[in-house]
Amino acid sequence: MNQKTIVRLVIQDAIENVHAFMLFRNAYPNPALVVSSAKAALVNAAIARLPGAAHVHQCLVSDEEYFLNMSVIVSYTYLAMSSLTC
Repeated sequence: MNQKTIVRLVIQDAIENVHAFMLFRNAYPNPALVVSSAKAALVNAAIARLPGAAHVHQCLVSDEEYFLNMSVIVSYTYLAMSSLTC
């Protein structure tokens, strides 16, 4: 698989992880929880895709800018979903 496909799959899996977290744990998160949950969702999604996503995982845990660029998508989805539950 190429890098673009792996990143897309990791982001899709992270969004699914966020949906599950919201459903079972916290439908009305505070902003700090959104950031930490987005990071956990991305890292867990990358771990689930190892060994193909090893480079993505390494970048997520060691490169803050890489994480922030990917987390925007996941965090936005998180906030959009929480606004739908109000």
